[in-house]
Amino acid sequence: MRTPEPSGAVAANDVRIPVRSGGQRWLVSWHPPPDPPAGTPHGAEGVCVTRGGDVVLISPDGVAWDLPAGRPEPGEDWEQTLRREMDEEACATVPAARLLGFT
Repeated sequence: MRTPEPSGAVAANDVRIPVRSGGQRWLVSWHPPPDPPAGTPHGAEGVCVTRGGDVVLISPDGVAWDLPAGRPEPGEDWEQTLRREMDEEACATVPAARLLGFT
């Protein structure tokens, strides 16, 4: 992987981007579908849009909001993880899914 150029190309393929999440520091990079990057999958996060055009969000306290997400269970692919996490966290059923990519 490459390190970001000063040009600001944030979403270029395979460019490492430093982020802070959950009190931790990570290097993330974008990988287009269909093939996931090498390594251990850490989870799935979905931007789910209802038929009415609303985005599904979750909140433990009604103040901080986030997208439903979670770690895969043994043998699950990204879509199975997404469907299970949407059901568990948002009581939502996913009738169709499209993979946008991997980070």
